[in-house]
Amino acid sequence: WRFRLPSTKAPACEPGALTIAADIQVVLPEVENLEALSLSDRDKWLQYVEALRAHEMEHVRIIDDGLDAMQVAIAALPSCDQAVTTVQMHERTIHQVNRQLDTSTNHGQNGEVVFPN
Repeated sequence: WRFRLPSTKAPACEPGALTIAADIQVVLPEVENLEALSLSDRDKWLQYVEALRAHEMEHVRIIDDGLDAMQVAIAALPSCDQAVTTVQMHERTIHQVNRQLDTSTNHGQNGEVVFPN
């Protein structure tokens, strides 16, 4: 994921008019020929991928919440001069919260994100 901040160098830049966009990509594993798996293995695989998707979507929620907070913080700035610094500060916070999620869940393995034997 990454954020895109419009140019803050324009003389008429207004912090409240800056809209930050987030590019988020979640990549999940796939099985090439799912139908070739036994029903039991297919069910296990689908449960695993769904649990992984849910874990990754929690990361997306953290990013989205951080983006909302970032947008509010930038809109409150008196000028665009501090916008880049504000984005960087919020990015660090988002990284920290995502690391806390992975630490507390052992990257989801404390829950259901474990491919069963």
